[in-house]
Amino acid sequence: MSNFTDTIEADAATHGATGTGRGGTGAGHVEPIRTRDGIGLSVTRWGTGQPVMLTHAWGLDGRMWNQQIPALVAAGYSCIVPDRRGHGRSDVAATGYDLDTLAGDLAAIVEHLDLDDLVLVGHSACAQEIVRYVGLHGDDRVRAVVLSAPVTPCVLQRDDFPFGIPESDFEAMRTGWLTDFGTWVNANVDTYFGDARVLEPLAALTIRTLMDTPLPVVLETHRTLTRADLRNDLARLEVPVTVIHGTLDASAPLEATGRPTAELVANGRLVTIDGAGHGMYHAHCERYNEALLDAVRWGRPSANGAH
Repeated sequence: MSNFTDTIEADAATHGATGTGRGGTGAGHVEPIRTRDGIGLSVTRWGTGQPVMLTHAWGLDGRMWNQQIPALVAAGYSCIVPDRRGHGRSDVAATGYDLDTLAGDLAAIVEHLDLDDLVLVGHSACAQEIVRYVGLHGDDRVRAVVLSAPVTPCVLQRDDFPFGIPESDFEAMRTGWLTDFGTWVNANVDTYFGDARVLEPLAALTIRTLMDTPLPVVLETHRTLTRADLRNDLARLEVPVTVIHGTLDASAPLEATGRPTAELVANGRLVTIDGAGHGMYHAHCERYNEALLDAVRWGRPSANGAH
């Protein structure tokens, strides 16, 4: 496999893209980028301006951000939208679904595209990856962080965290998925969107994306997200951090995740969306987009003086 330094392999014509250069032209520009262990990551860029990386939820892919990209591009930002390894158009790897490797994949994208003054946005499990990325690779290139419905600080029961969920409960859930993942997905889709009704195509896209993700990847990434402990990582963050969370999030309840996450961060704040569930980016997209744009603009001054 090629080294990371050999990475971009396909030209824009191969993917029907028209963007060129560091920020693209405003049209979708797909770039396959190689990680340090040779895995190809599909990364789409939209718009020009200060970069905002949008990283998707567990089991989904970059399409979950379809209703946020136009708002960010219209506000003058460049959206960097990767598919995590094993998801969407990225390579399916046999290994590498631990948190440090996934954070390293983000570092490969940031370094290859030479991104600076970057706002990192992570939803759900990818909030963990962003926090670990900053912890391992530093914040020199990062202006601010947005943690959207984060599964942080930790959810697993431990000696020093007796309020968490026992490992046996999570393992029993994963055992059930081995034979009937679809039933579990269907049973949870309504609560995923909180108190709002979403159009059938949006709900169907969420279900189909989860079902299209290889089950071994679903299982390994779920083990990673449930076993992660980001308490120390969060406490060391120095960049501005906005936590956006729905008050009816059944997947990552606000009082167990979003609120304690914001409290652990030195320069953090919590923004709640009343009635929103884990899928607030679809079901409450107008209010979510307002909160996201505000979070992207908030923080230390941009290096280029914009926004």
